[in-house]
Parts: sequence; structure tokens; C-alpha cells
Amino acid sequence: MMRRAGMVLGAACFFTAINTQVIASEAEALATPGLSPALSAPKAVQEKLLDITLIGERLISVGDQGVILISDDGAAWRQVDSPVSVMLTRVRFSNAKQGYVLGYDGVILKTDDAGQSWRLVHHNPQGRALFDLLMLDGKRGFAVGGYGTFLKTTDGGESWQPVETMFDQLGMHLNAVLKLGDGAVFIAGERGVMARSTDQGETWLLLDAPYGGSLFGAIPYGEQGVLVYGMRGNVFSADDLANCGLADPEIWDPYLR
Repeated sequence: MMRRAGMVLGAACFFTAINTQVIASEAEALATPGLSPALSAPKAVQEKLLDITLIGERLISVGDQGVILISDDGAAWRQVDSPVSVMLTRVRFSNAKQGYVLGYDGVILKTDDAGQSWRLVHHNPQGRALFDLLMLDGKRGFAVGGYGTFLKTTDGGESWQPVETMFDQLGMHLNAVLKLGDGAVFIAGERGVMARSTDQGETWLLLDAPYGGSLFGAIPYGEQGVLVYGMRGNVFSADDLANCGLADPEIWDPYLR
């Protein structure tokens, strides 16, 4: 059940508001505008940073100018080599060693040694920024981003292909993708976009969301629920997404929300 301030927003769905946003080779990469390696600089630790994660006892943070920082104690930070100098937006790990960094120009970097070294596995200079990534297992995963961008891998993140989905039609930024407690996959994004898949991302259902502002992230909540958060400090909880009302992507208009 979902509630927002006690107001019913669908037939059986209530929200509760909790008030408190490939290229072929390394040589080719270095010759491509925007893909020069990040500069190593003493003040890199003062760069604008957009994401941080903990893997084992190691902290990894990413941000502007392709900067990747790691720390084994949370006090001393060091910059590691990055093959790109574009804005990096997200760092995700699928196990103790294997992780990914996302960024502008469709950049995806991969590590196999817990973040000590990174290599470029995807780049599209005409592509949109990427904002989140989910690996379903050791082979399959998704990356999502600006204006409905949806990429898929079936080889453990070594290569990524665009997939046509309803998100192309919606045209909204996709900011978060995650697996829920029951195994369903959930996406949250711009203008209140919320979608759910029960078949590992093959098809998607657009949810009748209670909010028309951007949603920046989400975490699983219970067996079939989710917590989502976004602009103006809005946080919403859903106990059971299976009981939520659906929206029709054919007539969905973000500016009427």
C-alpha cells in the first residue's frame, strides 16, 4: 500500500510521503575528444564528487574531470588512474572485485581488482550521460541514463548495447535502477517516472506515481516495496508495488502531473 500525506492516488495504491535529486582500443580512446585520461593532481581530493561506495573496507568516490579516489581508512585518499576526463556520476559493484563507474558521453569503466585499476568498456560520444547500473547476475545487467537511455549487457559488462523500451518514448532521465526484495526490477527518474519489471527487464510497467518532480534514488523496502526520494526533500514509501495503479505510456504527459 502506498500513501502520500494520507491522500489516495489510485484505485488500490497509496503513497506515504516522508518529508525531511565502445570503442575499439585505448589508443582510439586517447585520440577521441573528451576521452583523454584524467589528470593526476594533488588537489584531486578537492574535486567535485558525485558518488561514493564502500566495497569491503575500501571507499571509492568518483566525480568531475574523470576523478576516481580510493581510501582504505576513510581518512587518507589517493587518486587512481582513470582513462577518461568526463564527469563521472556513479560507482557500483557487483561483487568484491568487479565494479563499474558511469559517466557522461555514455562512458562505462570496469574494474576487476576492487577499484585499483579501471578500463573503458563503453563510450558513445553522441550518447547521453549514464546515471545508474544494475547487474542481475554475473553476465546480465542494465545501465540507464539521460532521456530514457537504456543499455544492456549479456557478457558481464564487457560490452553494452542500446535497447528500445518505453523509456525512449517517455524521454525522461532515468536516475536509479535496482532490484527489489521479490526480485522485481525498479526504475525511478525525472518527472516522477517509476516503472517495474517482473521479467528481468524484458518488459516494463509504468506506475501511477504520486509526484511529478524528479526522483533521484531508491532503496528496497520490505518484500515488494520501495523507498524513493527526490526533489524538495520528498521521500515516498510503497509497501507493495504489485498493488499499485498503472499509467499508460502512450498518453503519459509529464507536464500534466
